[in-house]
Amino acid sequence: MNTLNRRLLFIILASLVLAITLSSCGTTSETPSVASSDAATEQVVTVLDGKTLMQERCASCHTTGRITSKSGSLEEWTTTVDRMIGKGAQLDAVERETLIQYLAQTYP
Repeated sequence: MNTLNRRLLFIILASLVLAITLSSCGTTSETPSVASSDAATEQVVTVLDGKTLMQERCASCHTTGRITSKSGSLEEWTTTVDRMIGKGAQLDAVERETLIQYLAQTYP
C-alpha cells in the first residue's frame, strides 16, 4: 500500500472514530429528570427567539426580505402564520405564538 493510500485510509478511519465518538456525546448516564431538565432548557431558549424561528422556519420557503418587507397587526400576522402552517410550516403552539408576537412587534 503506498503512502497516499495509507493516509487516505487513516483519514477515513479517524473520521469514523470521530463520528462515533461525537454521536455518543448526547448519551449520558444522568437521571432522566436531569436530562429532561436540560432538554427543556434548550427548548425554551429556541422557542423564545422569534427571529430564529423566522429564519429557520419561514426563510426555508421565503427569502428573509420577502418576510421583513411585510407589515401587519397582531391579527394580520396571526392569519399569515396560520395560513403558512396550513401549507406545511412546522411550528408547535408555543413557537407559533412566539413567532406571531415577534412579527407583530418587529414588523407592525
